[in-house]
Amino acid sequence: MPTTLTRATAGLRATRRRVAVVAGVAVAAAIAVTLLVVGTLTSAAEPAPPPLAAPGPPPSDHPIVVLGASISAGTGSTPQQAWPVLVGRCLGRRVLVGAVPGAGYVATGRGERGPVVRLLREADLPRLDPSFVVLQAGHNDIGTSPRTLEAAVTTAVTTVGRELPHTRLVLITVFAHVGVPTAQARATDATIVAAARRADPRVVVLDPLTEGWSFPRVGDGLHPTPAGQRVLAGHVLTDLARAGVTGPGTCPQESAPPRLTPS
Repeated sequence: MPTTLTRATAGLRATRRRVAVVAGVAVAAAIAVTLLVVGTLTSAAEPAPPPLAAPGPPPSDHPIVVLGASISAGTGSTPQQAWPVLVGRCLGRRVLVGAVPGAGYVATGRGERGPVVRLLREADLPRLDPSFVVLQAGHNDIGTSPRTLEAAVTTAVTTVGRELPHTRLVLITVFAHVGVPTAQARATDATIVAAARRADPRVVVLDPLTEGWSFPRVGDGLHPTPAGQRVLAGHVLTDLARAGVTGPGTCPQESAPPRLTPS
């Protein structure tokens, strides 16, 4: 027969086992909650570019609208140092920029704010009534299926034409890493240019890859430094002038982008 002491000892052991199980469950739950919270915070902390269209009355100054990717966002410098601001200053026009790093005609980019056609929807172009529209995209679509890319470019170009039938559309196509462009980069560039011109023969194409634009870059070999952004603005202004796109502005001496021929 078990003694009273034996029964008490067994009961104590069972109690300890139950406490251990409960404690283990509590710790596991706490770990799960911690991972969930950390994951949520990490996701929420990733910055997402603000929408281009802001509430309020429509602008009356016919701004330049630039939609694109990291080159236009100022990656490697700052948004204030990026080529759209410099070009707007030199043309005497305000510039509205909707640029998402990593975005393209197909690529959705940071925070899945792209692709370009989504940026177009957010911009509400008829309300903005811009003097002209610039789409800067292509690098992040390198390697995309030509058929998929062609359809996406066609949709973007025809969307602008439908919403702004009398407004000039400018495309800045593929920027490749420094050095000799890859075959994939060239193929992607050719697909974009051909699709855009089929969709709208009036489109103005600025082609950094085939024109051999050169500019100082940061360590990743792609994005312009602040000085590179000024050179890049010079390339854009030169090509725009050739296409008859000019403006009443002047370039301040301290930030005037050079008017360079392609190198």
